[in-house]
Amino acid sequence: MIQEVEISSLDLRYQSHRMKNAAAEKKLLTSIQENGIREPLQGVDIATPPSTQSPGLTQSRILLNGFKRYRCAKKLSIDIIPYSSLGSDEAFGLITLLKIATLECQNPHHFGAGQVGRPTAQSSQVECI
Repeated sequence: MIQEVEISSLDLRYQSHRMKNAAAEKKLLTSIQENGIREPLQGVDIATPPSTQSPGLTQSRILLNGFKRYRCAKKLSIDIIPYSSLGSDEAFGLITLLKIATLECQNPHHFGAGQVGRPTAQSSQVECI
């Protein structure tokens, strides 16, 4: 289920594990500026224990997929973004993303939020990486 959430509510603990591509991010920035965010960012929702600032049980949204969209939204001062939860378990969420990426590599004509691949030099076919 896709929901609208505040961008500040996302936990970015996995951001440093993702590769950055400045050219792709610039192209995405232009697209988001013209069309908005088309595909939701994806993550997992986990319960966090009470603290002195938050006495009750709270939810943390750990971002797993959509870091370029996140950075573009921040640059464009977009405060509310589309978000889809992959469940409440980090390991399960990561496995789900790997399964999606594998399926997208097997069907190169349908790419989604977890795009994996790059065009080959000889044709428009996608080489899975």
